[in-house]
Amino acid sequence: ALMGVNMLAIIVVVLFATGIIKTGSSNPPPIVAAESGGTGAAPPPTTAVGPPWQIEDMIVNLRVPDGNKYLKVSFEFELSSEDVVTIADTRKATVTARINNFLSDLTVDETVGSQNRQFIAERLLARLNNDMERYANGPMFRSVVFPVFLVQ
Repeated sequence: ALMGVNMLAIIVVVLFATGIIKTGSSNPPPIVAAESGGTGAAPPPTTAVGPPWQIEDMIVNLRVPDGNKYLKVSFEFELSSEDVVTIADTRKATVTARINNFLSDLTVDETVGSQNRQFIAERLLARLNNDMERYANGPMFRSVVFPVFLVQ
């Protein structure tokens, strides 16, 4: 019985610490700024939505022995801030080339299914942020979605 009480106490402490149980204060916790440190990772999540930035349909040859499989894909990125829109527009050819290089190394099996698409999105964001942070003095891209994602 003592072990059950201890376990319950731990659960309550965790719920308070994570904010699931409110303490009666209506003030939200302060937002703490974090620095990327050149990791290529997406910037920390915030409640503000960054500006959208798109790359229209791309067709990429996938890595298969016969070379007859293609991926048609388009991208809608959420940028980290308004400050990087001009940089993204100026470096669009570089971003497109990096995307093409990344996607052309994938096989059909690596592109099928929602888990693989999530993996592609995460890896793509990490690569692009790593490549582009020298122009933007930090990560440029927060998120990416694929409005078009078709393998043939």
